[in-house]
Amino acid sequence: MGGELHFLNRLFQSLEGGALEGKRINPSEFKQAVRTYYQMMGWDERGIPLEGKLAELELDWLKYQNI
Repeated sequence: MGGELHFLNRLFQSLEGGALEGKRINPSEFKQAVRTYYQMMGWDERGIPLEGKLAELELDWLKYQNI
């Protein structure tokens, strides 16, 4: 997760007003959560399914595609 998710920067800013005023999402915790999610889904660090996940879903023919 690098600059490709720059649009998420607003998530990391402190909230204004309301019950959660001043609260924000920690960027490093968010990145770790995304990495964990990708691992749980069987995806690589870019969010692309691993060969094993493709085989599990009987989509292993996709590994020959340029994705």
